[in-house]
Amino acid sequence: MYKNWWKILGALLVVYATIAGIAIPLRPGIENIAYGKLIPNQPLEVTVNGYNTLFADDAKSLEFYLQDETQLLKAVAVQPLNNQLAKVTFNLPAAFHNSTLHLIGTSANEGVMSLSEAVIVDQEMVNRDQVLRKDELSIEQDKPKHFSFPYKQNLYETIRNLFFHVPMWFAMIVLFGVSVFYSVKTLSTNSEIDDMKAVQSVNVGVVFGILGIVTGAIWAKFTWGQAWSFDVKQNFAAISLLLYFAYLVLRNAIDEEQKRAKISAIYNIFAFPMMVVLLFVLPRLSDSLHPGNGGNPGFNSYDLDSHMRLVFYPACLGWILVGCWIYTLLFRVRLLEKNNNL
Repeated sequence: MYKNWWKILGALLVVYATIAGIAIPLRPGIENIAYGKLIPNQPLEVTVNGYNTLFADDAKSLEFYLQDETQLLKAVAVQPLNNQLAKVTFNLPAAFHNSTLHLIGTSANEGVMSLSEAVIVDQEMVNRDQVLRKDELSIEQDKPKHFSFPYKQNLYETIRNLFFHVPMWFAMIVLFGVSVFYSVKTLSTNSEIDDMKAVQSVNVGVVFGILGIVTGAIWAKFTWGQAWSFDVKQNFAAISLLLYFAYLVLRNAIDEEQKRAKISAIYNIFAFPMMVVLLFVLPRLSDSLHPGNGGNPGFNSYDLDSHMRLVFYPACLGWILVGCWIYTLLFRVRLLEKNNNL
């Protein structure tokens, strides 16, 4: 039992990450707003559409502000219509002329919500209200009172895919690394066992790579508008998998066992650094929609907060351990088949 502790740990981590990743709610946010034409000397009425919000329940503490780079303007009236809709009225001052304004909402139970570039002021307005500087108005930082995941307008609920899509790639890379280790051993020992371990590790790694591409395509369909947009990261990920498909084809093309083991081991040793370059180096040298590439911020600084880390890191470790477990099972099955054929 004690020898299998890592297998049990991997299974438990995957179960935990799956349940937590699906069940934990997103933080409240502002999905979109609607407002009419901006008329000088007239109040601006904004209809705010919330996401996972409780506008009506928090009516007493609910406040909204418009913000530019230096100023905050408090709403003169807030009328919740229900928990997801609220009518908000602002008296826009002349200081906000030709400004792009962000909308900020606060409440006692929901903390801070925001919508970037919510209102664009492109005409002269009459100064009807005092404009407060940022340091004159205290707004609490966005610290959720309940355990929740961050709300991102371009991701919504698909942010949960982070617990499945990224761990698949990590598991794939670890399995390909294990394969390289045994390929090096194969060249030094000429051991058929080491060769079997190398190929079974690649087999499982390819499956995880396919799952990584599929989950990524599903995510891209929602956030980018199409499952395969020929983004540089998508293209290089596909090429990386083709490298290992070629490895499997190469093995099947050679009948003599010792020759097959040596040639495929040499190929595998060179394929791994090529895969690393394709996945982590080349995408950073060009524009990309994928987070962390081409100047697009990565999840470590953009979306991955402390709450998500408590699920994301266990998910990565869990899937890696489960992948290694599957690889050992396939190796044992292949070894039994070989021994039965002797």
